[in-house]
Amino acid sequence: MIDLAETLITPAAFRAYREFAERALVALAEAGITVDPKAIPDEQGRVEADGSLTIFVEIPNVGEVSMSIPKGQWAWTRRRG
Repeated sequence: MIDLAETLITPAAFRAYREFAERALVALAEAGITVDPKAIPDEQGRVEADGSLTIFVEIPNVGEVSMSIPKGQWAWTRRRG
């Protein structure tokens, strides 16, 4: 896992992520699953073999909800050694 504070995503990827998160919450509500927002931990990230960045969160009693940010739509905040 990586610290998302060490990454930057493009404005388009940020908008897509916000829309995705909103749709995910609506889908959970429509399925009758209520989640206390305070129980949802901060998002985490992982870099995939193809260079994409997966942003995910483990929602209690639901599981992982994730979205992929394609390579080229994200970068490190500083060069990693």
